[in-house]
Amino acid sequence: MQSYILEGALADVQERTARYLEMLSGGSLGLLLRPTKLTKSSKVSVEAIDKIAVVRLSNGMLENRTLCQLSGGERRRLVSSFIHVSPYFFPQWLAQKEEDLDPVP
Repeated sequence: MQSYILEGALADVQERTARYLEMLSGGSLGLLLRPTKLTKSSKVSVEAIDKIAVVRLSNGMLENRTLCQLSGGERRRLVSSFIHVSPYFFPQWLAQKEEDLDPVP
């Protein structure tokens, strides 16, 4: 049941993020969110979320990339779109990210 709820929430976040990414990137950038289980030992598994960027290349082909492979501008657009939908899903996470992005001197 928990994985069903997680998958539904991730689909909603992905859909909302896609709308903002379309505006920010002109359709050249997308985000895939998928639940996965990481096995830390033979008896312990931890649920995680795979985050895959989808980038449209100059020849029109789509390519999957890790977030680390994105340019600084691509990463900023992705984070901006995600932060825009975050208050609906992750209010505490958003507050921390806003502090990280805009530190008070």
